[in-house]
Amino acid sequence: MSVVRRSSSPRETGFTLVETLIGIGMLAFLGAGSFWTMNAMNVYATGARLQSEAIAKAEQQIDAILTKGPFDPTANPQLVPTVLTPGTTTQNGVLIYKDPVTGQVTVTGTMTTTVSDTGLTGTVGPTATTLNLWQATVTVSWTFRGRNYSAMLDTMRSGNQ
Repeated sequence: MSVVRRSSSPRETGFTLVETLIGIGMLAFLGAGSFWTMNAMNVYATGARLQSEAIAKAEQQIDAILTKGPFDPTANPQLVPTVLTPGTTTQNGVLIYKDPVTGQVTVTGTMTTTVSDTGLTGTVGPTATTLNLWQATVTVSWTFRGRNYSAMLDTMRSGNQ
């Protein structure tokens, strides 16, 4: 028959209080780091979402500029849609983001549209002809967490003639 001898030293029977506290501290540090990382990822994702929404608003305005008609600046009187009126127009309170759960508008911005005639001409033989090529720039600006952001798109449109 074999005899199992047990150690009488408390060091060999389990973890000490210091070892347990160090382990708990390491777990707490890991949890806090994970929480901070998830929070930072959420902030970056929100910023990316706002950028995408602002670009979508600018694209909607660009689509209107490219499709509204008729556009014939050579006609008498000129046929120019309102969205293509030369100059700068500013629209405040443009919806950038609305919380899908609560329906609360959380971020609004300003959309600025600048339309100008490029004044370009083309020459065929001895005759110079106005190309009627107009440029439009759409800028959507907003503020999120105390920082200013903007998205800008450009386009050009020629007359329908």
